[in-house]
Amino acid sequence: MCPLSKRGSGLAEEKAISSQTVYSGDDKAREQFEAALAVYLLASLGGFLGRKNDGEPGTKSLWIGLQRFDDLTAMWEIMISYQDIDNLNSSRVQNPRYG
Repeated sequence: MCPLSKRGSGLAEEKAISSQTVYSGDDKAREQFEAALAVYLLASLGGFLGRKNDGEPGTKSLWIGLQRFDDLTAMWEIMISYQDIDNLNSSRVQNPRYG
């Protein structure tokens, strides 16, 4: 069962779980939690709401989430390429001194 599917209090409980796994020294538990979080976030891009009785994310929400993540990655690469072009054509001072 995904540790995030039973979130009751939300962020506070998530912080408690992550702090337990990080500080306990149990690398396998931390990796499992990080993998479950990645799956949950990917499924949420695909429309999975993660409500109390929804269960685990299905293949359709994961597939759509992968497609949306691919779209986000492509857009990120486009934005970075435009930023590089702007930096090359810019006449601004690259390292201004403050103070």
